[in-house]
Amino acid sequence: MSQRPDILCIDDEEGILEGLELNLRGIGEVHLATSGKAALELATGLPDLALVVCDMRMPERDGAQVLADFRCLHPDATRILLTGYTDVEAAIAAVNHGQIFRFLSKPCPRDALIAACRAALRQHELVRAEQELLERTLKGCIDAMTDALAMASPAVFGQAQRIRTLSAAVSRRLHDTSGWELEVAAMLLHLGLVGLPEPLLAGLLRGDAPAGRDAAMLAQGLANAMNTLQPIPRLGAVRDVIRLCEPSSGGNFEWTPEDQERVREQAAILKAVRAYVRFEAAGFGPQGAVLKLRGTAERRVLDALAAEAAPDGSDGEVREVGLAALSAGMVLARALHGANGQLLAPAGYEIREGFARRLAELRPELRSARFQVIIPAAARPAAAADVA
Repeated sequence: MSQRPDILCIDDEEGILEGLELNLRGIGEVHLATSGKAALELATGLPDLALVVCDMRMPERDGAQVLADFRCLHPDATRILLTGYTDVEAAIAAVNHGQIFRFLSKPCPRDALIAACRAALRQHELVRAEQELLERTLKGCIDAMTDALAMASPAVFGQAQRIRTLSAAVSRRLHDTSGWELEVAAMLLHLGLVGLPEPLLAGLLRGDAPAGRDAAMLAQGLANAMNTLQPIPRLGAVRDVIRLCEPSSGGNFEWTPEDQERVREQAAILKAVRAYVRFEAAGFGPQGAVLKLRGTAERRVLDALAAEAAPDGSDGEVREVGLAALSAGMVLARALHGANGQLLAPAGYEIREGFARRLAELRPELRSARFQVIIPAAARPAAAADVA
């Protein structure tokens, strides 16, 4: 490791904490807390927390409960429980709810304590290395798949990117982080739309509800996309998020009990953001789109979405600009079609870097066109003036 690992020791006895600090300061940066609540508050400033060592006998919440809290809020940190108890039920609860790496009996010999903590730190390194490898591998696969999506259907890809960006921002407002599963689900949720007839696709991107034959075609497309994703390992949570957003995609939920709440919240974020972006595509401004979602989305998710989409409480500045003035962060207020009527980008499409250049290369006739765009408050300082 490039820096000393953070070790958090929790005990309500000052003497025990002093002993832990003395013994462990040679293998890491030791932080001390006298209660579970204080430890969780301290851990918010330790984003790379590697190890938590907690006594079983604690006031208010025992060590098993405290470590269960850390498993939820700091899942990468390895957990060790110090206990003088011989209570079997307490030990079982600690294993089941906190996934304890080691039990150490009190009093614990110095050598045994250090050896256990060194092993826990190695376990932390292995977990982080596996996660990094997994995320890089998955990101490469998903990038390749979304590149294919971009070539097959630029309109679908554009809206998926907008939903991905906004979903990640809402998640960060709620939890100071955006899980990779949410961002991947935001892109892969749209795979089932590729290949749908143009009129059906255009309606879906502006939020129309399909019926009859159109609904059956959509369900089949979603099911085909899910079948494509099914063999890919480690995408269980992503598939579950998609299933919650699109029940007609089929298949059984794969979550474990401890993952269920996180998956459900990610799906709630994704559903709310997708509906919001499609209301945008139907012509609603940020405030109007948020109002349309009242009663259908979770309040805390909707509040975070409103704060992200319209931080100043406005619907954003609407401007008509030339191709050269299009810049990242602007949002198309009207759908963009090619000369043959093909949908190039739906209303609500968030303009990305290079969009104007690619558009000029692919559709030279649009170089002299005018585009109606919404400039969100966050993008106004960087928005280019209309120079065309």
